Amino acid sequence: MNKLHRIAISALCASLLFSTTAITTTYASTNNFSELSGNMAYHDNLLQTRDQTKPTSVWNIADRGKKTFAAQNIYQFIYTNYLFTGKKNYTINVYNSGDTTIEVFVVKQKLIGEANVITPRVQPGRIGSYNISLNTNERFYIFFQNARWNADQSSSMSFSGAVY
Repeated sequence: MNKLHRIAISALCASLLFSTTAITTTYASTNNFSELSGNMAYHDNLLQTRDQTKPTSVWNIADRGKKTFAAQNIYQFIYTNYLFTGKKNYTINVYNSGDTTIEVFVVKQKLIGEANVITPRVQPGRIGSYNISLNTNERFYIFFQNARWNADQSSSMSFSGAVY
């Protein structure tokens, strides 16, 4: 077998390996939630408020006011469904009603990419209250992550809060 045949066979084997490898996406669990049942996303007054993908819809706090959020039994992570904008100073409250620590990432969109504004942790049974300052035209979202997920995939987080 000459060198060209060996290269061709190697390339074919590599492409078969990559094409048959299962690619799976892990999403937040939606086993128990108190809003609308039968949908993979969470709702508040018929508006979707949390999801497993980064948000694209915008909620202008200055025009529309405070936005609340709540989720139960989320195993890995979840995002707010809105990019928040419209004010210079914001307050974010998160009440951890579950039994695992929650990592809260407030993420600002940039022209290219993103940047973490704050990344606090909220212990079980505690309330975290955070103030951030941005330009009024800047947008941010909140990403919630189960701090114990890598060590204990049976742990889940439950929380509620608001952005205003």
